[in-house]
Amino acid sequence: MAFTIHGIDQELDKRLTERARQERISKNRLVKTLLARAMGLVPSDRENEDYREFLGVWSQADKDSFDRVQSDNERVLDEDWK
Repeated sequence: MAFTIHGIDQELDKRLTERARQERISKNRLVKTLLARAMGLVPSDRENEDYREFLGVWSQADKDSFDRVQSDNERVLDEDWK
């Protein structure tokens, strides 16, 4: 099944193009995925796409801050296992 969407404004087209490029997928695939999500469906071949929107969201400063806060979790102490 195919259909055409008329009257897509320039800003929406620009955002769709940018997001498709970021996700390294076609604009067609992106629109189908977005529509499926909006309708509460999970595209059968894209189960792992659920979290893609969160990838690349943090700045380097955010990552550094998170790493500092979590650094204590990298150490395993013997007494923690007794």
